[in-house]
Amino acid sequence: MLCGTRHDPITARFRQTTLCRPVHARGIGLHSGQLVSLTIHPAAANHGIVFKRIDTTPAVSIPALAAMVSATNFCTSLTRNNTTIATVEHLMAAFAGLGIDNALVEVNGCEIPIFDGSAAAFVFLLEVGGIQRLEAPRRILRIVQPFFFETQGGRSLHAFPDEGLRLHVTVDFSHPAFVHGNRLAVRLSPTTFTRELSRARTFGFVADLEKLKRHNLIHGASLDCAILLNAHGVVNVDGLRCPDELVRHKTLDLLGDLSLCGMAIEGRIEAVKPGHSINNAFLRALLAQSSAYALDPPDSFPETISRPAAAVSTIA
Repeated sequence: MLCGTRHDPITARFRQTTLCRPVHARGIGLHSGQLVSLTIHPAAANHGIVFKRIDTTPAVSIPALAAMVSATNFCTSLTRNNTTIATVEHLMAAFAGLGIDNALVEVNGCEIPIFDGSAAAFVFLLEVGGIQRLEAPRRILRIVQPFFFETQGGRSLHAFPDEGLRLHVTVDFSHPAFVHGNRLAVRLSPTTFTRELSRARTFGFVADLEKLKRHNLIHGASLDCAILLNAHGVVNVDGLRCPDELVRHKTLDLLGDLSLCGMAIEGRIEAVKPGHSINNAFLRALLAQSSAYALDPPDSFPETISRPAAAVSTIA
């Protein structure tokens, strides 16, 4: 097993991976405002990504699966036995982007730290931990037939057969900050994820701040961990990291939400106005349509497909 080995593309037929050694970090939760510590441990083949709340009695383990999603109100939250872990999407995107299949994430709070609002800190942590290959074959959900999912307001996610994982994302914000970037197409690999998506930060609008506060959210928000947009542009003094940073973050979020499939996805996903709610609804619908995909190996992770769906709450 070779620590630090990286492979392109993410869904290439290699063995499963995990970390070489545990890594630890502390940070503030975006919505809870709490200081949270997390430790990411290596895990055995076929373990998948599992979150473990160690501040509860007893500790509660929550598999990172679409059916565990309990809320999509401005972040993706997972719940099991009335215990929740929120804002998992950026860390999940980092796992998927670097091609890490198995890990145990111990957390002593209700939310994953936001750090700078991107996945860059998680990429750093995972690279410090090193990546090792395991003996088991990588589990892949391969799109074999086009699959279409649409909702009101012109929002849609479509899946098509393709090699590797390609994400085509279109957003529709009538705002000056999006004038240079409403679309992005990227073929995922550890290299492209790190260079093109990982540093893209989350964003919000001044007009939404009171609504978020009424819903007991963004207690940990600041200009250090998010891009704030007013009617005229970007409030942050340093501006955007790249002209299309905002659509890049939407793509990062999409990858994190899709990774709750529980295995690598091979295909092309075309998303119009994606968000946590529609991302999760699309993934659940796709998993329920077995004619749209093939599992490789054929008996890969059947619990991902068969687990009963849980209710998902959203803020309108």
